[in-house]
Amino acid sequence: MTGLKVFCVWVLAIAVTVVDGQSRIAYVKTQETTVLDAKEWSTNSEVVAIPFQFSGTNILLEAELSNQKGLFILDTGAPTLIINEPHPKKEVAANGVNAAFDMENTVVKLFKIDKAEWKNIPAYALDLQQLESSNKQKLLGLIGYSVLKKHELLIAPKEHMLYLLPVDESLRLDERMPLAITNLVLEDHLPIIEVKIEGHTWRFGIDTGAESNLISEKCLSQLTASFYEQKGINNIRGLDKITQTRKILRLQKIAIGGLGFVQVDFTEMNFDHLSEGNTLKLDGIIGSDLLSKMKFSLNYRKKNFKIWEKY
Repeated sequence: MTGLKVFCVWVLAIAVTVVDGQSRIAYVKTQETTVLDAKEWSTNSEVVAIPFQFSGTNILLEAELSNQKGLFILDTGAPTLIINEPHPKKEVAANGVNAAFDMENTVVKLFKIDKAEWKNIPAYALDLQQLESSNKQKLLGLIGYSVLKKHELLIAPKEHMLYLLPVDESLRLDERMPLAITNLVLEDHLPIIEVKIEGHTWRFGIDTGAESNLISEKCLSQLTASFYEQKGINNIRGLDKITQTRKILRLQKIAIGGLGFVQVDFTEMNFDHLSEGNTLKLDGIIGSDLLSKMKFSLNYRKKNFKIWEKY
């Protein structure tokens, strides 16, 4: 793979919070212009049912990487496979949320999830030790967009099941009509939907690798002070090992596709660095804190997001 020479990446591991539990966020933003794609796909025309486990609210599933089996985080905020490598070669200049570090370009010859199989996937390698420590699990990597994009992704948290589906197969797998459906757009690799908050419409990314929901300072500034209350703080530590302290805010209500969710917690963040040098406009992230409270599907090819159940 001819690789990226300048690489901008945002990967956060939220380490400490004063509310119950811990939060980890793995969102990766690149400025790469090369299209990441698997060279060969052996399974994208049948239903693949995959059991998973939770670590916090992050989804961990077993997969096989070049004959090595282990756990991966399902991360719709990652552009492709990201492989855990303690000592990556210094091939790629990367920027974290606060400082720079190095990454490596690589190609995964064979990757399997259950009976689904991919070959020759352009990927990245970096040290995920902080994510391993916070998850208290040995991790082989993150599963991102280039692996998922030819499927409809159906996630059923109550059943601890992930389904990789042919396009629109979810309508046959679940006989009920969805509670809500909304369009999505892809900016870079990130699926973005419209979220309504206090009469305003905002652009939020869907990121299963983010354990917390995030809201931009710009979005927050448009809300009336009585619409939210501070519930605590997050001490955010990125891969650059620099800590930031951010507020946790509880919003009275948000709506996705007309379906309301009340008393939703968000961590306040500044997203300005993500839009530097590109057209990405992001007002927040819907993370697994909220996604774990619904059965939902993400259709990359038809570009829609469906909510089937609300827990």
